Amino acid sequence: LIACDWRKGRGNIGYGANLGANHSSRLPDQSACFGEGQFFGLNSAVQFPGNLTEAPYSILAISTTLKPQRICLPFSLIISGTNAFNRIIPAWNLENNIFLILRTYRKMSKRWQEGYSDAPDWNPFRSENRAFMHRACELLTIALDKHQELPSETQTATPNSNNMPLLLGEAATSSFAFQADIAAAVISYQQAIRFGELLDQPSELFGKKDVQEMNEIISEMLLNLNKCREKDRRLTQVVHPASPAPKDDAELLQLRDFLESLRP
Repeated sequence: LIACDWRKGRGNIGYGANLGANHSSRLPDQSACFGEGQFFGLNSAVQFPGNLTEAPYSILAISTTLKPQRICLPFSLIISGTNAFNRIIPAWNLENNIFLILRTYRKMSKRWQEGYSDAPDWNPFRSENRAFMHRACELLTIALDKHQELPSETQTATPNSNNMPLLLGEAATSSFAFQADIAAAVISYQQAIRFGELLDQPSELFGKKDVQEMNEIISEMLLNLNKCREKDRRLTQVVHPASPAPKDDAELLQLRDFLESLRP
């Protein structure tokens, strides 16, 4: 059997994505395991075997073929790299696409609240995913320390000596990331971990420092949320220049209100 295990679901499959097969041309003994909230872009493909269970809320970009590997980097963007390796921007969604994460969280929570009494925990920042982010920080730090550069024969351009493409080792067994992206990801993961911890903390236990920290994180998320939608608007204006500039959409306003409601 050639199978895809996606028991957590909560994601999206774009038209033309190739995620399963009925044969590998050899023995039918391979599989792919996907993680929560993942987004597979138009015409993307997954080569078997694959394990993305520790990379929840990640995106496989349009027309990208994922090499056989295990990826342990939540909230990441996976794109084409070289013939042998994918390129990953770890934690990309936390910084550049928080709209996706919050929209999925709000949509799923609302759907279950309306018809079910035993709703699961839809929080993308819950303890299970925080454990994945903790592990991602450890593995990325190891990758930085090892400084194993992408083989020169696989590179398509001369790299910047201050921002080298590094192999990711256990974090992603057939992928590389640039040094600057790795360093930024560790910071984003640490902030997301802290945000999740504060979400789980009873409000009566909040100290002055906790309140300040939570408000700073939410304010930054609001900025990122607005940037994300502003980028969408600019793209719409480029493609449809005659159309009027869109005003704040109802969903954006709802997500803003949702974030504001989390303030202590």
